[in-house]
Amino acid sequence: MIVAILLAAGKSSRTGNQNKLLLKYKKTKVITSSIRNILDSKVDKIIVVIGKNKQLIKKHIPKQKKIKIVYNSSYSYGMASSIIKGIEALPINTNHFFITLADMPKIPASHYNKMIRAGTKNNRLPIVTFFNKKQFNPVLFPFSFLNKIKKIKGDKGARLILEKEKKIKITAIKSSYIEDLDTLDDFK
Repeated sequence: MIVAILLAAGKSSRTGNQNKLLLKYKKTKVITSSIRNILDSKVDKIIVVIGKNKQLIKKHIPKQKKIKIVYNSSYSYGMASSIIKGIEALPINTNHFFITLADMPKIPASHYNKMIRAGTKNNRLPIVTFFNKKQFNPVLFPFSFLNKIKKIKGDKGARLILEKEKKIKITAIKSSYIEDLDTLDDFK
């Protein structure tokens, strides 16, 4: 089973008093666009980790049995706390899991599928998105990395683990895939 842990619990501190996941992107909310792209891929299940504005965010998450919502009450402590919440919700029969960000709605299903194909050919190494020799999200981890990732802290995510590990690099075809929407200017 391939599971996507979609991190949607950030504080949106760079968009003032607005939660960036609730802003419009291509006629829909950012959170909805990100989820639709994953639903269109070969991912079997999506775990959406929410935090700030949880009730408003929930309204824009499609109601499907492929989607499970988990609340991270410690979201203000950084990304690691959300990753760990997502990991704790993984089904027992998970083979691989993505860590991906809800503020990256430009990642198409085809990119997720390309990473899944690489992961099924090699189930021991993480599959990492790269563009211009720089590492980005999403990352597809084999289940064997679970215990390493459970030890992360702060707002760095799993980047420090990936720096020390062998990995398979998947190049993003377009630079737009790796653009996250962080500030109000990013929506213009």
